[in-house]
Amino acid sequence: MKNINCIVLLIVLSFFTFAQAQKEVKLINLGPNVNSSTKTDCFPSFSADGKTLYFSRQMNGDKEYEIYFTTLDENNKWTEAMPIDELNNSKRNTIFYATTDGEALYLQGDYDKNGSSQGISVTHRILGTWSKPERIHFDDETNIKESNISISLSSDNQVMILCLPPNKNDLFVSFHKKDNLWTTPVALPANINTADYEYSPFLAPDNKTLYFSSGGHGGLGLNDIYKTTRLDDLWQKWSDPENVGAPINSNNWESFFSISAKGDKAIVYSLKEGNGDLFEVIIPEKMKPQPTLLLFGKVIDSKTGKPIEATIYFEDLNSGKQIGNAKTDSKTGYYKIVLTSGKKYGIYSKAEGYIPVNVNIDLIKIDAYTEQEKNLQMVPIEVGQTIRINNLFFDTGKSELKEESFPELSRLINIMQTNPKMVIKISGHTDDVGSDVDNLKLSKDRAVSVKNYIIKNGIEDKHISSNGYGETKPQVKNDSDENRQKNRRVEFTIVSN
Repeated sequence: MKNINCIVLLIVLSFFTFAQAQKEVKLINLGPNVNSSTKTDCFPSFSADGKTLYFSRQMNGDKEYEIYFTTLDENNKWTEAMPIDELNNSKRNTIFYATTDGEALYLQGDYDKNGSSQGISVTHRILGTWSKPERIHFDDETNIKESNISISLSSDNQVMILCLPPNKNDLFVSFHKKDNLWTTPVALPANINTADYEYSPFLAPDNKTLYFSSGGHGGLGLNDIYKTTRLDDLWQKWSDPENVGAPINSNNWESFFSISAKGDKAIVYSLKEGNGDLFEVIIPEKMKPQPTLLLFGKVIDSKTGKPIEATIYFEDLNSGKQIGNAKTDSKTGYYKIVLTSGKKYGIYSKAEGYIPVNVNIDLIKIDAYTEQEKNLQMVPIEVGQTIRINNLFFDTGKSELKEESFPELSRLINIMQTNPKMVIKISGHTDDVGSDVDNLKLSKDRAVSVKNYIIKNGIEDKHISSNGYGETKPQVKNDSDENRQKNRRVEFTIVSN
């Protein structure tokens, strides 16, 4: 009798757990502000912060689409969708992907050929409007000429997942080379691609979790949404796809799955209510991507405080490898980037006539989605300007440069080579921990280490001097660990140029 009671209890608990899991998943029609009552709305693409949604509306048959956008208002409701007139012509205007920084859109078609639906183009936001889309190219474009394609990019804009012919449709991967040139797409492995349609890939901001639509993995309907996780750095090993389940998938057709950086909600296209509509999905925990950091802020002139149009770069501090880049808004200097877990990042900006003040962020361990605001300062190249060299690393009490410092110093060397008349002075500073004598020596030794590295790598010694000041020139009071860290620094001052 006791065993029977235990079994009954387990069944009840299992049912309760299942019911709670199902309750966690919600599918909500985006309503009349977004979805047309008579036309198909599809190809959704979220902004990284989840506050802007781009999509395409089928206007007349399969050949005519227009691109729309909508934003969340102060009540967290989608505003009335509006067409992006500068991107719409008389042909098929389909959006594929909105970049993380919000400054570029990837579209279907070749706008140099009167809106031909073949190929892929990219448009950039310039002073609040979208530029004429430019065709992107691949080393081999055999299948890119087809019109039945779709794409998604990694959050660092360096990897593209494509849905391409031949056969019915398969998923491929391509890597950014330079400018608008990409490598020849290579098919994903057989546990992803089937003899049926694999369609509408979406690579989550963690750059590891891939969602796609397929009719070849079984499922609940014509095409279902599946999730797979990348297992290698060559993009050729993936976990076996998991069906994301009901109510996201129905007995009809689901595709075009787009997730915000937070990873808690997505937009999906579905035929479950007859007309093709867009739905918001609250994602079950087990189907979420890995956590990321959404970093945002402005790039500003340190002297005037005014915003600067710039390019943001982020790199792996351990390897020195540049990971990706993003553009600021050309009017406001505002930027957004998504950083994935497992790395220490160096972040810097580039703009003509300026030297960046770089920052670093440690994401070796991150267990939840995080948002962080950080303004990036840029210092005008003028005599008398002092710039803190942030991404320098020493062991405690030591003056030998660690390898993570080399990318930062390489950029300083490049700036000096670009400005061959520039003369700088390196200054070392410490906090108030330890004796005055030891701190003075340590600050001088660290400044000398930086000076020697720069000279060793091609700058004449007449262009650089160094000194140390110990704890005598604090930036802030030495009254907390955070403030002491600010006072431990190496700077350089432009003496002449």
